Amino acid sequence: MSEATWSAFSIGSCTYPVVKPFPEEIPDVHILTFEEELKYLALASEPLKSVAIIMLGQGMRPDEVFRMTYSNIDFINRTIFIVRGKTKNADVLCP
Repeated sequence: MSEATWSAFSIGSCTYPVVKPFPEEIPDVHILTFEEELKYLALASEPLKSVAIIMLGQGMRPDEVFRMTYSNIDFINRTIFIVRGKTKNADVLCP
C-alpha cells in the first residue's frame, strides 16, 4: 500500500489538505466518480441525501456532519465550522 503524500492549499482562511489518492487496487476501496455521486444522490432519501451532499461537498466525515448544530453554520458568510474532528487540528472554518 502506498502512503498518501500530504501538502495543503488555502482558500481564504480555510486550509485544505491535498492527498495523493490510493491506487484503485487496494481491496474494499472505491473512489466514486462524479456520475456515481449523481446516481447515488438521485436515489437517496432524506435525511441521508442531505448528509451525503454535505459530506461530498465539504469532505466531512459522517460523525462531523451528525455533530453539527445550527451554531456551526454561518448562512450569511456561507461557512461551516467543523468542531471536534478526527485530529487535533480538525477544528476548522470552511466555505
